[in-house]
Amino acid sequence: MKRYVAGTLFALLALAGSGSVASAATPYATGSLGLAMLQDSDVEFAGDRSYNTGYSLSGALGLRSGEYRIEGELGYQQNGIESLGDDVSILSFFGNGYLDFEMASSPFTPYLTAGFGLASIDDSSGPGSVDDTVFAWQLGAGVGYRFADNMLVDVRYRYLGTGDPELAGGREYSIDTHNLMVGLRVEF
Repeated sequence: MKRYVAGTLFALLALAGSGSVASAATPYATGSLGLAMLQDSDVEFAGDRSYNTGYSLSGALGLRSGEYRIEGELGYQQNGIESLGDDVSILSFFGNGYLDFEMASSPFTPYLTAGFGLASIDDSSGPGSVDDTVFAWQLGAGVGYRFADNMLVDVRYRYLGTGDPELAGGREYSIDTHNLMVGLRVEF
């Protein structure tokens, strides 16, 4: 599965960097931070687990061509586990696509986004830390505000879902999160 996802991400980046797409594309870098609201998990054979609101950080490099953008994103999120005093962290790697809705004579650009990749989930609860890497996907929407020729402030919502990671003893549980983020995008 990791090879499939890595191959697909490589193919997307190669396509974006090829011929006519690359000559018409504008490269950009973006960084975001925000609130991460991890939803209650249903732990197999153990019931529900609740989480505290945490934080999320992400950075990405991408290409914009007209109303379309593609990017590679690295993200990190951490949430405390209620009543245990331990943490769950998610390190994610995504290939994202965007559809921008340019508005004539307006500095605001609403957009939709979707992406897929991998999430490495580190769960520090129980006796020792458990790491599991699973398939991940995300959907979101936001708006960019252009305050300079090559800079935008982004405000967005995203829903991030993953395959079920495995705790010690082979117990699986669900991971999905709602994130509200603010970031800066710089075009080159």
